[in-house]
Amino acid sequence: MCDWMRRCAELVRPLFERMKEQVLESKALQTDDTPVAVLDPALPRTRTGRIWTYVGDDEHPYTVYDYTPNRSRDGPDAFLKEFSGSCKPMRTRVTTSCTKILRAT
Repeated sequence: MCDWMRRCAELVRPLFERMKEQVLESKALQTDDTPVAVLDPALPRTRTGRIWTYVGDDEHPYTVYDYTPNRSRDGPDAFLKEFSGSCKPMRTRVTTSCTKILRAT
């Protein structure tokens, strides 16, 4: 099944890249991270990874998710390196913010 997932990820990679381009063209975007349990064979328990959500503005109504193994700035810094607008953390639940943006388009 892991091989199937890898192949699916390869197929949708161009779509992810295009959506990321669109989100990064936003004048402002919202971002937040959500902790996720990650299996780690080196540990007797799960560790905490992060799923980062990036939500574009009304002209770029996409939501892109990015995984990082921890909460360091390296992941968001790499994702946002081409972004020149303003960025603000989400103050509401991600699903609420996404729904409002999708309804506006």
